Amino acid sequence: MTEREWEESEDPHAMLMRVESESNRKLRLFACACCHRIWSAIRDERCRAAVQGAEQFADGLISQVVFAELSAAADEAYGEAFNSTRPGTEIVALYAAYFTAAENIEGWHISDILRATADVSRTVSREVQADLFREIFGNPFRETKFDKRWRTSDVMLLADDIYTDRAFDRMPILADALQDAGCDSADVLNHLRDPSATHVRGCWALDLALGNE
Repeated sequence: MTEREWEESEDPHAMLMRVESESNRKLRLFACACCHRIWSAIRDERCRAAVQGAEQFADGLISQVVFAELSAAADEAYGEAFNSTRPGTEIVALYAAYFTAAENIEGWHISDILRATADVSRTVSREVQADLFREIFGNPFRETKFDKRWRTSDVMLLADDIYTDRAFDRMPILADALQDAGCDSADVLNHLRDPSATHVRGCWALDLALGNE
């Protein structure tokens, strides 16, 4: 895949092949973002808790032991659903959540999550999934330089609040704060101010501001 193909792609499986060896944290957050797109279909609280736990685990906020317990509960929930007469879409949704909480998430987990979430909801199209890859991984063909001096106390406080509270409507305010701090990266500023962007945890520009990998 070339840089131009990445920027224009609507083939999430091809994009996965380009980034599956990248940050395990970002792969996990991508899976979580896919599950949040079908949240209403994930009707078992054990699976919802597992997805929420996966986000926390990706950011080092819960231990391996706690996450393993959440994963085991999601496994149990999916198994019960699989052997029941529940609607197929509900079972597939639980399957996606269960895989999101896999102990060691890998490319093949993501591939199955892509298929499952697309099967559950027509709103989770290949185009939407491709946009999520670009939202989380940015442009893997080109490194965006970020000066750590731009991480002023104001920037860090605002970025942390946005990430913690999912207050993505405040991204343009973060762009203003970064610019005030001396940020001259058009890629970063434009992405944070993009009115058409659907931001999620793991957003490449927000991660740069926070110093996440």
